[in-house]
Amino acid sequence: MSSIMYTGTVVQQADKPTETLCVAVIDLGTNSFRMTIATISDSMVRPIAYSKEAVRLGQSLGGHPARLSFKGMRRAWRCLERFKEMLQSYPVTALKIVGTSALRQASNSSQWLQTAQEILGHPIEIISGDEEGRLVYELFSKQIAKSSHAQHWVMDIGGGSTEIVLGNTKGIMQIFSLDMGCVTLQKKYPLHWAMSLKGYDALVAYCIKLLEKKIPLQERRAPAWITKGIAPVVLEIAKAHGWQSTLDCCLIEKVQKQMCKDRFGLKGLDKSKRQIFPYGLAILQAVMIHLHLPAIGVSNLALEDALLLRLCALEAQSVMIEPSR
Repeated sequence: MSSIMYTGTVVQQADKPTETLCVAVIDLGTNSFRMTIATISDSMVRPIAYSKEAVRLGQSLGGHPARLSFKGMRRAWRCLERFKEMLQSYPVTALKIVGTSALRQASNSSQWLQTAQEILGHPIEIISGDEEGRLVYELFSKQIAKSSHAQHWVMDIGGGSTEIVLGNTKGIMQIFSLDMGCVTLQKKYPLHWAMSLKGYDALVAYCIKLLEKKIPLQERRAPAWITKGIAPVVLEIAKAHGWQSTLDCCLIEKVQKQMCKDRFGLKGLDKSKRQIFPYGLAILQAVMIHLHLPAIGVSNLALEDALLLRLCALEAQSVMIEPSR
């Protein structure tokens, strides 16, 4: 396969001209559902439409074993109806739909899936945490293969889980999937408590304990990359305050202190992210502490981008961080 470049806007492969195809991917996340529609023409993949809705499916999980409430299921179905309407406006010939943490945990997910698949007219695959990790790692695999460092961390902090992958120039070494996400922590600890100095510190300590159980000490110390999600939000807050834009321990501490001081008035924090931001920040800080990371490289790519690359049967030769949405 010839060289490819994925920028978040374009995946390009030098090859002979081909007919234009239209493809789509849907990521059914614990907090948000996301859909990307793209075209493939002359070996170029170009996202042409994007939709994201904060369905908060994970918030509707309750009981033992965990079950999705009917209200939550209905909210998610309605989102898919809107996605279906949007899909019908494009000549989509290939579609990939995956469910993640919330649908893995729900004991009645099959009930929700039956109706969801009828709405979309397409099968939905519930992927494991390890598969999430593999998909996300693929976004960085070529960069890592050319790196001079022996090992690299790649991580994705989601609504229901956090995937942390350790790899080297030859590929994936280990995948760690933790049931530790923004929504799962939000359900466990109240927001007003998480935004206090004492509460936030306790939240970070709790996350570190979870990490210590999963990731042994000898697996630490390596450069790291993180997908978009909580990291770009932190950088937006830094920009609003005129702080440096490197995602390092110093910046995390500044943002944390400012958040506990300003609460919901934190400058640079979008209203739609206020409910889950403290939890994502706590997870990020805990990961940096546990893995001894002085700084993390921030990508503008995420799971839906990995799904798009996989669906298009393309292999990213290099990944450049460039905003697409």
